[in-house]
Amino acid sequence: MSLRGSVVFALVLLVGAAHADPPTPGELLRDRTLRNHDAPADDPVRLHVDGLIAATGTRADAAERSTPTLSVGGELVVAGSECDLLTIDGQLDVADDDSRAAIGGAQSAALCLRGTFGRFELRHHLTWDGEPRLLAPPLWNPGASRREALGLSFAFRSKLQHTEEALEVMPVAIDTSFAVGGGSSDPAIAVSVGMLRYRRPSAGNRAVELSLLDSAIQTSWPHARREPGLGSTTRSAATIAVDVLRLEGLPVLGTRVSWAIGMGTAFVDVATTAMATQRTMGFLGRGQLRVERDVGPAVASFTAHRALWTTHAGQGVIDERITASVAGRRDDWHAQLELSVARTRVIAAEAVAHLGLGGVTASIDRALGRYTTARAYLEVGRSVYAPGASFAGSRWGAEGIVALAIHAGDR
Repeated sequence: MSLRGSVVFALVLLVGAAHADPPTPGELLRDRTLRNHDAPADDPVRLHVDGLIAATGTRADAAERSTPTLSVGGELVVAGSECDLLTIDGQLDVADDDSRAAIGGAQSAALCLRGTFGRFELRHHLTWDGEPRLLAPPLWNPGASRREALGLSFAFRSKLQHTEEALEVMPVAIDTSFAVGGGSSDPAIAVSVGMLRYRRPSAGNRAVELSLLDSAIQTSWPHARREPGLGSTTRSAATIAVDVLRLEGLPVLGTRVSWAIGMGTAFVDVATTAMATQRTMGFLGRGQLRVERDVGPAVASFTAHRALWTTHAGQGVIDERITASVAGRRDDWHAQLELSVARTRVIAAEAVAHLGLGGVTASIDRALGRYTTARAYLEVGRSVYAPGASFAGSRWGAEGIVALAIHAGDR
């Protein structure tokens, strides 16, 4: 390795992700509904419903597409002392796609119980014909997906005497997902196990967390498919990663800092009627750095990461990404701006695709009254989810949404 390469490797190892984990469905999917970010935290039960009339426009090179959409979404939250006891939300979309009604949606539910001796969390997510947003990191296959996910987390837990601080021993998280409909399940599973996790409440309903030796294994093995020139093809991928140290939410000079350092590796396989090939990546550094600061009514953040995960198509992903964002609310206005740039490698057994990804995401909401809100949303950049793009090659694209929301409930 050259001196320059060694320096870059060292910097990425020490300054790396504000999540060194795979992107969640919430980060991947388009969300036309307006989430309830401003309800008072001490409300024991919060409920709201949104109905939206939206128009989505997509452009890649000279190709353009406009899709009128009617969306209905809602969220129910039962608050708890340290975590929300119950959260249920959903979204239903009816779109006019080339003069054909297309129905899609998403539903999530989470149960969280924390007591003197332990913590237990249960999660469920269902996506029905949901499409990733334009600048989402590569995880789901391009196009509409029908996928269900189940997750479980638990840990032995003890509060330190005469304080609100807590210590967790052997925190475990298990997440599985699989395709629904279409005759193949394309399963994927992720398991993480930690050694110790320390949690201390902080100002502003936030907490500081310190984790030691978090290890994770992810794998996906889609069912056999016929591929051009290869015949019946079976792919699989797995990643192994260890975070030696992870620190989240530490107050430093008016900012909140999250940081992690670790390493990981990836294995990918492909088997066809004519050959079997395996590719193994050597151990590489992975990590995260996130810095947040309150700036008047806004929150500014900077994130850099190197993350490692597997796609649902049986490939490995090494994602090196820098993101800067600012979001805030003033009176009836709420706005967010995010800029990202990424160097991403999608690893298949027969080849590695080197992709340059990233772009600009902007959204602005304007309350028109107690029950109505106008929204405009725009993403522009280079993506694997632009029309005509794939995990083997990215393309430039743009996607915009304008919507009028009618809502009711606790907002």
